[in-house]
Amino acid sequence: MTVNQRFEVFFPEKRPFFIENANYFDTPQRLFFSRRVADPDVGVRVTGRSRGWSFGGIVADDRRPGEAVPRDDPRFGDRALAAVARVRREFARQSSLGAIVTTREFGASSNRVAGVDGRWRIDDNWTVSGQFVGSLTEAPGRARQAGTSFQAGVSREGRGFDYTGSVLSRSPEFRADLGFIPRVDLIETGHEASYRWFPKSSRLLSLDVGLETEALWAYGGQLEEWSVEPGVEVELPGQTEIGARHWKDTERFASEDFRYHTSSVYASTARLRWLAVDGFYRWGTGINFEPAPGLRPFLGGRQSFEGGFTLRPTSQLRVDQRYIFARLST
Repeated sequence: MTVNQRFEVFFPEKRPFFIENANYFDTPQRLFFSRRVADPDVGVRVTGRSRGWSFGGIVADDRRPGEAVPRDDPRFGDRALAAVARVRREFARQSSLGAIVTTREFGASSNRVAGVDGRWRIDDNWTVSGQFVGSLTEAPGRARQAGTSFQAGVSREGRGFDYTGSVLSRSPEFRADLGFIPRVDLIETGHEASYRWFPKSSRLLSLDVGLETEALWAYGGQLEEWSVEPGVEVELPGQTEIGARHWKDTERFASEDFRYHTSSVYASTARLRWLAVDGFYRWGTGINFEPAPGLRPFLGGRQSFEGGFTLRPTSQLRVDQRYIFARLST
């Protein structure tokens, strides 16, 4: 669904050249998104592991930028150059330290990104992680643009209590032309806590109650968004889960604050060995980001549904089917 979206929609990679060993280039922030190399003619990829080290590199050309500019542009028919290099050192207890560098050049324009990231497993439950990234963008006739992006998080995983907290700071000048960074100019924090009980019952395997909160400010300090999301989930025999959630949100858009709410119910089961089924239904209110000409953005009624099944009649055959529906009405 790409209609009425405020920010860019993520589409997963499908080309085998980029899918194979793609995890070598993963970082906490998505600094390399291979679909940015839209129409390559030549590409080279190198990946490997040795004694706790992992490394990867990709260099490719891209014909798409030279086809997108007007014919009278001096860059018409030129190719962009895209390159990424990633190295990571793994330590004991699933800890790691890594670095990444990306560059994209087209004509006299360029965008270069460099970052370091780390993960430290404190004990069996607690983990901290972080990443600092800098970018440098140059284009003819424009001032050099430098930006930064910083992310840090802490998480706890246990049999009963789970917690995840994070903070993200991204300057307005930050750019990662080879990454998937749908939004800059923000300071954001999010927290999610849940507790799971395991009743002594054969009909109810676990009960999970949680709360998730988020707040987002512009880099200058203006509060742009906040949300509160409580939820509950139960686990039943046969890999069956049933849950419900409720959202209360405030979002600033087009110099106006919108307050809206949504609720959802979802369920999934794989009780039968040869069949798995899942469904998600959400309703409430939402913002019309793309109103008709002459109208300002407004709140409308919102409904969405996504469901599907996986059929495995034999060990050699698998059939997947999904249905997605979304509606925003006055």
